[in-house]
Amino acid sequence: TRVWKETPKTAEELAADPDNAEYLNKVESTAYSMGEARAVVDEAQVTPVWDEETMQYYAEWESEGSTYKVWLEDSESLRAKLQLIKDYNLAGSAAWRLGQESSGIWDVIQEYVK
Repeated sequence: TRVWKETPKTAEELAADPDNAEYLNKVESTAYSMGEARAVVDEAQVTPVWDEETMQYYAEWESEGSTYKVWLEDSESLRAKLQLIKDYNLAGSAAWRLGQESSGIWDVIQEYVK
């Protein structure tokens, strides 16, 4: 899971890079495990909401002049993706890195293994 940070560019930054002046924000991201990402959201004291379009929980908050955004993966969002694989008879899926998942994820995966 990545937590995205958007910070408005200063007037000096915009002037220094006129070819990219339409990009008003600097964007950074940090990768977290599923549990770590949830802890970041909890620390920000925001409540994620279920996004029907992405089938994930989404959280957004402001802090120190920046906007933070995160789409959280969990058992419910993974189940939705696995169901799509089944519904469309897709060859499979991929993951970023083994060990970043919460332990309950393997129970969900087992439900879809033939």
